[in-house]
Amino acid sequence: TPAPDTVDIALANSTMTKSVLVMGAPTNDISIAACLDTDAISAVGTYAAARTASRKVFCTLMPRTNAGGGGNRNTAQFQTVRASYNDLAQSTFGPLGYFVADIGRDATIGVSGAASNSAVFPDGTHLSDAGEPIYTRIIDDAVSPRGRRKLINRIASWRR
Repeated sequence: TPAPDTVDIALANSTMTKSVLVMGAPTNDISIAACLDTDAISAVGTYAAARTASRKVFCTLMPRTNAGGGGNRNTAQFQTVRASYNDLAQSTFGPLGYFVADIGRDATIGVSGAASNSAVFPDGTHLSDAGEPIYTRIIDDAVSPRGRRKLINRIASWRR
């Protein structure tokens, strides 16, 4: 396992009583390293379980046009695994009471083909300044009171 390249503030500051952990989707693991969707879900879940946070948010995968980037998957293969990962994120993390920011279903930055929109994906992979606010809005919506009600209703439907 590679060493982390960021500081996990929730772990570094033990006096924090409330924090939000946002788990971005492992796009490069799936695209370049050809990680399986189930392995990616397991890795993200394991990482999050080891962190203390009052709210944990899991993001679904956005599309990309240049999947592979010297790696093992072409764009079509990436899109297939992306769809499966996104479904697994919903069905795995939602029932655990975690928030899921469903970026992969957003009409502007999430749906298949969205990465071809150079206004939000200038290089086919990374968001532009115009795309970032959409991404953060989806995360914010997931943890808002309205998002919390949606999560509670979804969990109730899974228990029926």
